[in-house]
Amino acid sequence: MVQPRKLKAGLFVRYNGLLRGGSPKSLLFSPSVMIGTHKPALSPDMPPRLIRKAPRDEWRFHTGSKYYNCPAEGKEACVAVDRKHSLPVTLGISTVNFTSPQFDTEFLPLSVPYKIDQDYEDYGREVIDKRKLGRDEYEHIAGPSCHQLDGYNGYNISAEEMLDCTTLQCLYAKSETWMPRAGDMYFEKKSKYYLSGLSDHSSSGGWKQMFAPILHGKVQGSIDNDNNPWIDSEELQRESGVAFHPACFELFRIVSEVTLGKVHTDGLVQLRNVCCDGSHSFSDWCEDVYNCREQCWLHLPGSEYLVANPVFIPGFRDICDDAIKVDADFDVQKSAFPEREDRRSHAISADPFLQLPSELVQSVVSHLNSGEIATMRLVSRAFEHLPISLWHRLLCFEIPFIYEAWREDVIPYSWASQDVNVLQTLRKEVEEWELERHRKARDLAHDPELEAQFLATEPEIPPWHTELKLKELKENSLRVKKRLQPLALPHDKTNWYQLYSDIVRHWKDLKGLQNRERIWENLYDICGGIKGLEGNENEELEVHW
Repeated sequence: MVQPRKLKAGLFVRYNGLLRGGSPKSLLFSPSVMIGTHKPALSPDMPPRLIRKAPRDEWRFHTGSKYYNCPAEGKEACVAVDRKHSLPVTLGISTVNFTSPQFDTEFLPLSVPYKIDQDYEDYGREVIDKRKLGRDEYEHIAGPSCHQLDGYNGYNISAEEMLDCTTLQCLYAKSETWMPRAGDMYFEKKSKYYLSGLSDHSSSGGWKQMFAPILHGKVQGSIDNDNNPWIDSEELQRESGVAFHPACFELFRIVSEVTLGKVHTDGLVQLRNVCCDGSHSFSDWCEDVYNCREQCWLHLPGSEYLVANPVFIPGFRDICDDAIKVDADFDVQKSAFPEREDRRSHAISADPFLQLPSELVQSVVSHLNSGEIATMRLVSRAFEHLPISLWHRLLCFEIPFIYEAWREDVIPYSWASQDVNVLQTLRKEVEEWELERHRKARDLAHDPELEAQFLATEPEIPPWHTELKLKELKENSLRVKKRLQPLALPHDKTNWYQLYSDIVRHWKDLKGLQNRERIWENLYDICGGIKGLEGNENEELEVHW
């Protein structure tokens, strides 16, 4: 996440579990920012874009064995920003509800940070180090036509759409001494596994993953994906966490309850374990995943939706809000369409469907999809007026991953709504405070009385970590997610035709919904795999008996 006066060049993340399968790869994501004032000569108007570190080899990017030259002139040009003089930025927002860019800094041609002084004849280490240090003072900002694949271009996806794309949570095996706590989720009590806190990235190799808050004493742990053959023993499988994005787990929670009757965390872990020996497949990942999944993730144009949050979706909550009607005369059984102009009488008399009773017409419609209904409305006036409620059926049948249309409780499980940055910051503050407290105590070790007095009076946690302050901090950090939180749609007060039409109209802008559709299909594969494992276990028990 971009912070004022500290534009981060990118975050390393490894996809695990539900959102992306396959071997754990290091991916580089760069946050998008909103850009405003700059040198007019570079571009008269520059929307959200990518912040990057200074590249190598005279502003050329290296991905694998290929080099990509960044455009350096005209409106399509990439530019540079002096990080020492960068001012606070505003994060990119929804492409559906776009607002004017805002950015306070000066844009420089790429040649400024990467120019090699021709006066240098000796390229000794001192000269090279100075030049490298100078380059590191600049950030690369991608233009619309930037071709490098080390990060997604901010023109194509905003930081808000990528919310939590590096956040992960894990399932770990319970120990024999495990005890429930007040904040545990309802499905943890009967499961063999429990949820960890949140981590803001996945570490290289999956080792020493740091979690916040610390749940059931789990400060850190290892994680492994679904095809790691080295976790081939029960002991290693117990120690290895099954990692996933909280937003993806929220979708798993819904699909698992629908297909398996419960949140089957035991089955999810078991499926991961059997996939590691190659005897099962976790899921059939889509073509875009296979195309991007190299040793280093290729951020191919058009694959941006793969990193879009599938639960907290910019623009979609607005569409849902607009579809809810509070008018007293609103009725979902009324026609979704206004009256059309009269056609010629001979066209009406030639329409055989007009001879059918309205009940039979409605029965015919109940067997048609949206495309067939649109065709029938073009050829017959018998289908001119159809009830709004019809599009509720179409939503549930054609777009079932819009669970807001059929599920009563759509509030995400608590960890999906947390701000991992706040939780990790609080954890680090406590750790630093404890280290400093112990250091000061050691300095007083020569006088046991002073040491004891210091330990008795010095708080064990930072004094600013009061219950009220922490509550206020966490509530403030959740404002964005509360604004984007899914909304349960009341059947009798929702204009289902409007909702269906708006989703179709804005589909290309709703990258989170595109990703939700993809993940939804994967989750049915995963839950099918879990069900298959249960069936195999039952067969083995019957044979044994």
